[in-house]
Amino acid sequence: MPAGSGPSISTTLLITSIATAELAVLQTPLSNWNDNLGNLVSATINYNASAAQTLTVRIRQGVGVTGAVVSTADAIALGAAGVSVQTIQVADNSAFALQGANQAYTVTLQSSIAGPGTVNRALVELETISTVS
Repeated sequence: MPAGSGPSISTTLLITSIATAELAVLQTPLSNWNDNLGNLVSATINYNASAAQTLTVRIRQGVGVTGAVVSTADAIALGAAGVSVQTIQVADNSAFALQGANQAYTVTLQSSIAGPGTVNRALVELETISTVS
């Protein structure tokens, strides 16, 4: 792997209580990259639902909820109560991923009902994609 391609991992939660508005839950550290294959972004979320709901997980370019969505919005149907662990992973080879500016990715969550649960733990990992030789 090229220098600097090792993973960058963040576990610092920006918000834990999820509502019907899309909220930024966590983001990768600001990173510089410049790889012609793009970036691999992975997120794992441990979520405690207090009511039946649909939880939508997205990975966005940049900081906050306004950046372009790089993952398919994953809608997960959750039961009335209990803990759910969800994982989402996306390879981003857009122009955003190919530049070397100081940037981040943001993981967002949105619930189908207001105030239904909390994020217990979450992890996001960012790494550059490189060929195996």
